[in-house]
Amino acid sequence: MRAGKIGQSLSRCVRDILEGNVEIEDVFVVISRTRIPTREGLRSVMEEYTYRNDVTSLYGHDIEKIMEVVYKLWDDGKLHQPRLSPNGHSFSGLAQDVWLDITPLPSFHNPTVVEAYQHYDMLRKLTE
Repeated sequence: MRAGKIGQSLSRCVRDILEGNVEIEDVFVVISRTRIPTREGLRSVMEEYTYRNDVTSLYGHDIEKIMEVVYKLWDDGKLHQPRLSPNGHSFSGLAQDVWLDITPLPSFHNPTVVEAYQHYDMLRKLTE
């Protein structure tokens, strides 16, 4: 299993992917505070992020490259927007970090964590 990250901000996750800090293949899901019901609505929201001057800014990034990432997340079912649910609750985040690791990736070097995950993975496969 390669997917090993949960993202907690659409714009900041897209920025990390564009800047090479996170591989899109490592993304399990991005939980966003956005409320964009259709694929067609994504572009206008992402364009807005290119003009911002705050922590969520995508200023300086090419909108076409931004959209490649966003459309891939959308098409792969990896963009979760709690505000679209019937109760409409916003997501306040699970931690201060933008990314949460859910599985140790090949670059993870803590032997205890890697061993624990390997044991978990073995048990998971035995019960499938």
